[in-house]
Amino acid sequence: MPKRGPKPKDPNKPPPRNTRGPRPEPTALKVLKGNPGKRALNEHEPMPRDANLVIPEELDEVGALTWREMSGELSRLGLLKGVDVIAFRSYCEAVSQWVWATKEIRKRGLLHKRKDGVIAISPLVKLQRHADETMRRYAHEFGLTPSARSGIRGAIDDDGTGRVQVLLGLKKNG
Repeated sequence: MPKRGPKPKDPNKPPPRNTRGPRPEPTALKVLKGNPGKRALNEHEPMPRDANLVIPEELDEVGALTWREMSGELSRLGLLKGVDVIAFRSYCEAVSQWVWATKEIRKRGLLHKRKDGVIAISPLVKLQRHADETMRRYAHEFGLTPSARSGIRGAIDDDGTGRVQVLLGLKKNG
């Protein structure tokens, strides 16, 4: 029987796509972190308008609470702009779905009996995990995880001038 193992790499085959490395961070987040890579900041990054912080009516109570608690701070830090509202709404919706699934799991339990009598993990667990993954993905985009903000320094100076806005040319210093 022939020996099985990994196929030899074809030197003529192009490298797989999507191997670019980590996703680029928004310039505002790089500035908040003090530009740790010391690379030139994108001076031509589009500067969308500030976000309209009105709570979207399609959010339920938990989603609206999440929006209320976090949107102002994100906007103040320059991390939530008008074009980001849909992504932030999705984050708030994912938080709401995670909370709902978690409450239902606590009520019903992690396991359930299927129609064929087999005990299996509740489908709610899959919903909870999916909401958690979605939440974490969006949270990282907005600098809401410890690793995402590990290098962030204070964004507001003592005089109330936003360091991010000054560095991005949105406000004049002094």
